[in-house]
Amino acid sequence: MSKETALKVSEVKSISAELPAALKKSGKLVIGSGTLPSGNPPLGWRGFPVVKPKRLPATRIFGLRHAFVVELSSGPVRQVSVSPIAGFPVDVIDEGEHTAKVRFIRLNR
Repeated sequence: MSKETALKVSEVKSISAELPAALKKSGKLVIGSGTLPSGNPPLGWRGFPVVKPKRLPATRIFGLRHAFVVELSSGPVRQVSVSPIAGFPVDVIDEGEHTAKVRFIRLNR
């Protein structure tokens, strides 16, 4: 879903002097979109996928049932990273989870 973009930039000594030691050692700065699969709709939602309509017999969906429920869950998501703010050496913890309950009710028999 996410797309990685590589950038080449020149070093600015006054800024690099303030970077945490771990970041200097790795030589990589990773910037994410900062979205989690939570909220309603989920934060970072990009819309519905393109699906072509197609007729489907109700008996294939419902069988002999009048209604049924499907419960969906993204499961917990937890991301820990080092604070990007110089002089603020703490971990940043992002957590989120998204759940949904979908009820299918057959209107015509």
